[in-house]
Amino acid sequence: MDVLQEGKGELIGWHDPDENRKWILENKSRDLKDKRTTVKKAVEKYIKDSSFIAFGGFGHIRVSMAVIYEIIRQKKRNLIFAGKTAVHDSDLLIASGCVNKIEVAYAFAHELRGLSPASRRLVEEGKCEVIAEISNAGYQWRFLAAMMGVPFIPTRNLLGSDTKSRFKICSIREKNFKKD
Repeated sequence: MDVLQEGKGELIGWHDPDENRKWILENKSRDLKDKRTTVKKAVEKYIKDSSFIAFGGFGHIRVSMAVIYEIIRQKKRNLIFAGKTAVHDSDLLIASGCVNKIEVAYAFAHELRGLSPASRRLVEEGKCEVIAEISNAGYQWRFLAAMMGVPFIPTRNLLGSDTKSRFKICSIREKNFKKD
């Protein structure tokens, strides 16, 4: 598909699906073993400085606060955060100096309290950069594409916004799907 329009900026979290499949085939253990671990060990092993991280949950609900607090305790730095319905988790990670770049879907905003003063201040001071804006649906399709091992899921999402021209995470491509 030819790219007709593409935004600017940094494209993060991209890995070629075929290279990823090959790496998994050659490196991932198929052994049946107990994979349980502690939060401390999991954060130590899997979250490195400059990692791109995302959490589940919605706003203040079902967010893994134990992992958030452990990231802060271990002083992880320069993390890039997928702010998908992130409220309390993004506030803590930005205010603690762990996150210095964020992609925003629904972050910084508390329905009852307004914008997060800590996150807003750090963005205004240049200590945390908003590198992209995306919708919650856009994130879900992005995660689905990664899970399926394809580069993207074609949608009409974000076409009525300036996201497609401002950020690299969105592009308009020539439609070449056959109707039959």
